Amino acid sequence: MKKIIPIVALIGMMSLGIQEMNVKAETYKSAGSKMDFWNSKRTGTNFMNSTSLPENYKSAKEAHIEYVRLAPDKWAKDKDFLFEDKPDTSGKDFLIGNADNYQRLVEEDVAELKADLDAAQSQGIKVVLTMLSLPGDRWRQFNNNQNDDRIWEEEKYQEQASQFWKDLAFELKDHPAVVGYNIINEPHPETSKKNRYNDFWTEDYEKWYSKVKGTPADLNEFYQKVVTSIREVDKETPIILDSGLYATPWAFKYLKPVKDNKTLYAFHMYEPYQLTSQRENQNKEYQYPGIVKVGDLETPMMWDKDGLNTFLQPVQNWSQENHVPSNRIIAEEFGINRTVPGAPQYMQDLISIFNQKGWHKSFYAFREDTWTGMNYELGTEKIKWDEEGQPKRQDNPLWDVIKNDLQIDAGVNRTTFKDVPQEHWAFHAIHDLANKGIIAGYGNGIFGMCDNVTREQVAALIYRTLYIEKQDKYENPYRDIDGNSTMFPEEILALTKLGIFQGDDQGNFRPKATLTRAEMAQVIKKAFRLDVKAPHNFNDVPANSWAKDAISAVQSNHIAVGVGEGKFAPDMNVTREQYAQFLYNAISNAQSHQ
Repeated sequence: MKKIIPIVALIGMMSLGIQEMNVKAETYKSAGSKMDFWNSKRTGTNFMNSTSLPENYKSAKEAHIEYVRLAPDKWAKDKDFLFEDKPDTSGKDFLIGNADNYQRLVEEDVAELKADLDAAQSQGIKVVLTMLSLPGDRWRQFNNNQNDDRIWEEEKYQEQASQFWKDLAFELKDHPAVVGYNIINEPHPETSKKNRYNDFWTEDYEKWYSKVKGTPADLNEFYQKVVTSIREVDKETPIILDSGLYATPWAFKYLKPVKDNKTLYAFHMYEPYQLTSQRENQNKEYQYPGIVKVGDLETPMMWDKDGLNTFLQPVQNWSQENHVPSNRIIAEEFGINRTVPGAPQYMQDLISIFNQKGWHKSFYAFREDTWTGMNYELGTEKIKWDEEGQPKRQDNPLWDVIKNDLQIDAGVNRTTFKDVPQEHWAFHAIHDLANKGIIAGYGNGIFGMCDNVTREQVAALIYRTLYIEKQDKYENPYRDIDGNSTMFPEEILALTKLGIFQGDDQGNFRPKATLTRAEMAQVIKKAFRLDVKAPHNFNDVPANSWAKDAISAVQSNHIAVGVGEGKFAPDMNVTREQYAQFLYNAISNAQSHQ
């Protein structure tokens, strides 16, 4: 008696990810060691604390966090600990001195920052340095909760900001922990009173940018000035540029790549904000997945993994249009208030999407001292404080989502293959499937990279994925299937009975034959019972193709994206690593839509 157990029951909360990459994955290579750090997909976190907490680097290392995005200008000056986001002394800004008129770096602040960076380096943690404030752009929480938009209205503040970063880069250019200068956290020229842009859900972004182009509100021109200034003293440290309107993905529509080959581009993801920002003591109007009203018009929208993918599409489009490979994109901040219903699935889906696309990512946040809303080690329930006044950290479904992803990337307790480089786009998918017992490789630590996958191998993988209960005997409709012709007769016959596979006109299964991309789409569609959510848009799939529905299904369910230039390449053979990626994506899609 056969029985199919739902795939989500097997997978649980394991981290899933990585979208099908092009047949040849693009990667920038750099001789500089700091840029080399970003050639492999990285997972990090954010330290946004009110003071330097060097002991947190040790905890981050134990959690397998690879890099920290550090905002030192939030640090308090005269207190060991500060439980509110405001400066000790009005008009005194960390490192800058005074954001109203930058003159030079504050030496004691530079020394404190270097000591913190030394602590990171001692633990092998890399650091991306970000600034919450710049001259003429004091951080809102340090500015009576008012936006400071002078930098987007007056040229002199941009000149001061360029000089500030030049001075800071000169001080830090040789520090081994620093692998990125993030010029400004969440820039927002759109909030300037002179150039107001209200609602990206309803307004035309390109039209707005055409009005501010060439003015101080032109984020592209500002970035090029600062990058040029930094490169006068530091030609090696990578520079990271956020998109506009608080780093929304939608602002990639007007972002332009700078003239610098050591630059990455970043966005933040807290959408829909009406969902993710619901507080612990607040009635929860929304849950994930579910309908959320967005924008000034409060338009109801369905938010699930497909909704998240759609919202992030401007980043993907920009990357392709500007030939910026995936290892130059960072999901720099993402998160959800931990008490929101469905928070674990929200984080699971985002992590899966980022892994699918091959983007770097850094979740918000790790052990933040002034706020517990996104301290995921505390779980999804209201905090129960211990006798010493500190919340208890413990494993929980929400933290497990992040922890599992970190452990997979770090190689904790996993099967490893000698022929799969860690920087390869399918690394995460292959090893995740291996740890689930779905992929075994050839033995002796060999996966079989670049070999074409065969029909019998695909049958075995699908069989293990669906966990089909063993049956005493199957009807055998094939002339070429027996114990001598294949290692997987039971798997082939079981999937044939389910209608997932079929033979040719001569009654043969052809177990050693290769699988084309069109055939792959058909097998995935049947095995995972995929619906066609939208017709495909590939220019090399004829309208009368036998596989058009299957190809539409895998594209519209974000399982396959094609090989570039609008092509799917339906007749191209599928390699073992490509099929691992397809299967990985299909499992991720199944779990998201349980």
